[in-house]
Amino acid sequence: EEAARLARSLAALEPLSREALLLRFQEEMSLLEIARVVQAPVSTVSSRIYRGLAALRTQLEKEENE
Repeated sequence: EEAARLARSLAALEPLSREALLLRFQEEMSLLEIARVVQAPVSTVSSRIYRGLAALRTQLEKEENE
């Protein structure tokens, strides 16, 4: 059930944030590796991960309260 909840919450994120989070935590890529893959500056990748984690946290809390 926890995995399904996480999957639903990830699906609700913006695509760029979801992509950055999956590459970072599922594929265990470094920020530099992600930047190369998505052809974006490391600072942009870092921002996407930071905003993605905040949005994921909010989404998970929302799921928990339903």
